[in-house]
Amino acid sequence: MTMLPKIKIVATLGPASSSEKMIASLISVGINVVRLIFLHGSTDEYIARPEIVRNIAPKLGRPVCVLWDLQDPKLVNLN
Repeated sequence: MTMLPKIKIVATLGPASSSEKMIASLISVGINVVRLIFLHGSTDEYIARPEIVRNIAPKLGRPVCVLWDLQDPKLVNLN
């Protein structure tokens, strides 16, 4: 029986790390989770990044989770 590692490596995807080549490289060196931040970018980018991960990870034989990081609510002073 193969033991799964208890340590997880999380990589945050941004403008410099969103290409298919870069994501494939990150997955091949051992990341377990990709973190997507929903603060900057377009809807198309938000849809494309997890799809790239879902297409590449099985080809490389690596399970990779997608973590969606939403922006915290902002406190506004109404006085």
